[in-house]
Formats: sequence, C-alpha cells, structure tokens
Amino acid sequence: MIRSERFPNRAPSLAMLRAPDVTGFVTRHAHRLSPVRAGLMVTALRSFFRYLRHRGAIVTDLAGGVSTVPNWLFSTLPRFLPASTVERILKRCDRKTSIGRRNYAM
Repeated sequence: MIRSERFPNRAPSLAMLRAPDVTGFVTRHAHRLSPVRAGLMVTALRSFFRYLRHRGAIVTDLAGGVSTVPNWLFSTLPRFLPASTVERILKRCDRKTSIGRRNYAM
C-alpha cells in the first residue's frame, strides 16, 4: 500500500522512502483497523524496514518512524450496562465518605 501511495505511476524506490511517508501511512490506515490489527500492521512494517536496512536496501532506519498503536486492556468503555447492574453498583457506593460520593458521581 505504501508503494501505491508513494509511487503511484512508477516502480518503487525504497531508498526514496522517508519517515514522514511511513508515519503518514500509519496515520491514514491504522484508524480503519481494530487496535489488534493495527498493532500487527505496525509490527510487520517495523520488521520489514529492519530487514531492508539489514540487507542494505535502505540507509535510513525507517523502523523508528513507525509509531505504536495503543491497545490497552479495557481501554474502551462498554456499550451499555443493564439498569439492574447500574442500580447494584450505585447501592454499593457509601455516600457518607468522599470516595463513595466520588464513585457514585462517576
């Protein structure tokens, strides 16, 4: 895909790739993928660029220009909670304490 974006009408020249090309590619495409697939994409790109540098096909370390994709456990909110679950959670908050009031408000 980088090839078709950076070199649309000619044979690709990997030596002409620059870090902004790589970061731009990741920025344009990672948001279309799930966090796991985006992580796999950047891992593959880093490995590919390290291989190219090892082989001497590129001089610049483009692997360093591949940004990471955050994929933390529980980083997304649940779509909804059933009303009974919300009521159960709220009942467990001790509103006599500052922490309980904070938790109830959240």
